[in-house]
Amino acid sequence: MKKFILIAVSLVLVMALFSCAGSPQSQTAEPEQPERETMEEPPNTQLRETVVVDHKNATFGGDVPFWVTEEPGALEEDPMFEDYYVFMFEETGQSLNGVKTWANNFQAMSEISRLIETRVQEKFAGAEVGDRDMVEGYFERVVKSLSDAEVSGYRKHGDYWVLVNVLDEDGNVIESEYRYRVLYKMPRERLDQLVQAAIDETEPETEEEVTAKERVKEIMEGGL
Repeated sequence: MKKFILIAVSLVLVMALFSCAGSPQSQTAEPEQPERETMEEPPNTQLRETVVVDHKNATFGGDVPFWVTEEPGALEEDPMFEDYYVFMFEETGQSLNGVKTWANNFQAMSEISRLIETRVQEKFAGAEVGDRDMVEGYFERVVKSLSDAEVSGYRKHGDYWVLVNVLDEDGNVIESEYRYRVLYKMPRERLDQLVQAAIDETEPETEEEVTAKERVKEIMEGGL
């Protein structure tokens, strides 16, 4: 009985996470236009509900992995991932094999590289280097050097999927789709080394950029 309750609670968490149902947004009425008076309003897709009908661990009664309902930033604070940077993304589609293949074979590399570049840019934004306009070019060259480098060392930690039915306001099934979430991780030391190498290899061209480089190297001592 306890196991059944635990699975039920886990399913509730997954349903809350993967549900796309939202509250209707208020709309401001537009002035009446005679030529459009007979046009019908499009259906409000925000009223649709989603119901989880299957999930990865349903067959064997397993639990929903805790990371599925967490944000990457929170996961990096967890002892399990204290030595890693984590990257999580989601795909949806009618074919489970299709979303898995796309997420792991096509999306993973480009998405992880993009997220790394975003984190580096955010780190640079926190550096106090005076006139940002005078060192913007240096930051851009560092990011480009990093994007041109081969990003390796990441590996898949786990994945999870749910199959949901999308319902209309009358409870009829409109469509069914898989929602797939995958988590990758990369050793902090490895990624920090890649970023540091990009900084070292990017030569400053002005005195302001020299100062910026030194400042960025200081703040990078704490990692991304």
